[in-house]
Amino acid sequence: MSARLLPILSFTLLAGCVAYQREAADLDTVAAEIDARPGGAMTFAEAAALTLRRHPEILAAEARARAAGLATTVPLIGNSEWRGRNETIGVMLDPVALLGFGPRGAEIELADARVRRAVTELAVARWRTVAEVAEAYRLHCVFQRLRAPALEDADLSDAPFARAGLASPVAAAALQAANAGAAAERAALDRLCQDQLSRIRHLLALPPHAALTPIHDEAPTLPDAPSLSELLDRPDLTLAVARFEVADAELRRAVAAQYPSLQIGPSMSLRGDPLRAMGMLKIPLLMHGAAAAAQERRAAARHDVEDALLEARLEAETAESARRVAGAVEARARAVLEARSAALRAAQTALAVEPEAFSGYAAAAREYVEAVSNYREAASTFAVADVRRAVAYGWPRQPATEDAL
Repeated sequence: MSARLLPILSFTLLAGCVAYQREAADLDTVAAEIDARPGGAMTFAEAAALTLRRHPEILAAEARARAAGLATTVPLIGNSEWRGRNETIGVMLDPVALLGFGPRGAEIELADARVRRAVTELAVARWRTVAEVAEAYRLHCVFQRLRAPALEDADLSDAPFARAGLASPVAAAALQAANAGAAAERAALDRLCQDQLSRIRHLLALPPHAALTPIHDEAPTLPDAPSLSELLDRPDLTLAVARFEVADAELRRAVAAQYPSLQIGPSMSLRGDPLRAMGMLKIPLLMHGAAAAAQERRAAARHDVEDALLEARLEAETAESARRVAGAVEARARAVLEARSAALRAAQTALAVEPEAFSGYAAAAREYVEAVSNYREAASTFAVADVRRAVAYGWPRQPATEDAL
C-alpha cells in the first residue's frame, strides 16, 4: 500500500467525534436517586416549576427534543474507491446534495419537521403534567379546608336518655349511626388529603417518605370565560399539525428519492499521474411504492388533525357543561349543609330544655352528617370540573418553541 494512502485512512478514523460513556440505569441506582430527594413546603407555582425540572416524563421529552435538534445535521454521503492495480483513489460527491437540494434537501426539511414535532410533544407533556399538579393542589386545598362533622362538640350520648326512657331504640340507633358516620367522614377526609399528597409527590418525583406541605395562599389563576380561539392554541392540537408536517416532509423525501442522482469527483493517481474526472449515476428503481405509501400516511395525518380538533371541541363542550352542573350541585349542597347545621343547633338547644326532643336531635344529627358528606363530594367534583374546564381550553399555556428547552 502506498504511503500516500495512510494519511487518508487515518483521517477517516477521526470522523467520529462523540465518545461512548456508560450510564447506570439499574433499579437500585434509580431508587437511590429518588429516595435522596427532599420535600418541603411549596406553593402551586413552586410545585409547577419543580415538576417541570424533575418529572421524568418531561425530562425524557426534553431529551428527545434535543436529540431531534441534533439530528438536523443531515450527513453528506460521499463515495470513494481505491484501485490497487492502477494505484488510484477516487472521491465523489453529489453537488445537488452538497447544496442542500434533492433527497438530502428533503431529509433536511424532514429533520426540521421532526424537531417541531418533538418540541410540541414536550409542550404537551408539560401542559398535562402542570394541569395534573393544579388539580391535585385544588383537591388538597378543598379537603384540607373542609371540616368533619362536629357531633362530639355536643358531648351527647343516647345512654342517659335511654335509661330515662326518653330515647326510643330507633332514635338511639340513629344517633349511633350519625356518630359512626362522623368518624367515617373524618377518616375519609384524612385519606383524601393523603391521596393528594401522594399524587403530588409522584408528580414531583419525590419518594413516599418525603415530607410535603402544599401552601394554598396562592391558588392557580384559572380563566373565567375561555373562548374558542384559546381552544385552538391547545398544545395537543399543535402536535397534531406538527405530526402532519412530518408526514408531509416524509412524502417529499419519498418523492425526491425516486429520481436519479449524479456523483462526480476527481480520480487521484498515487503514482503522480494527472487528475482525472469521474462520475457515477445512481438510478433508483421501484421507488413508487414507498412514495405512494408516504402519500397515504400524509392523508391519515391530515385526518388526525381534524379528529384532534373535533375531540378538543367535544372535550371543551362537555367540560363546560360539567362545570356548570357541578357548580349548581355544589351550591345546593352548601345550602343544604347550612340548613342542616342550623337544624342541628336548634335541636341541641331544644334538647337542653325539652328532654323529649331526643328523637328530633338524633334525626338532625344524622341529616347533618349526610349533608357534610354530600358537600364534600360536591365540592371535590366542582374543583375537578373547574380545573378540567380550564385545561380543555389549553390552560396552562405551554410554549411549543425550541426556546422552551
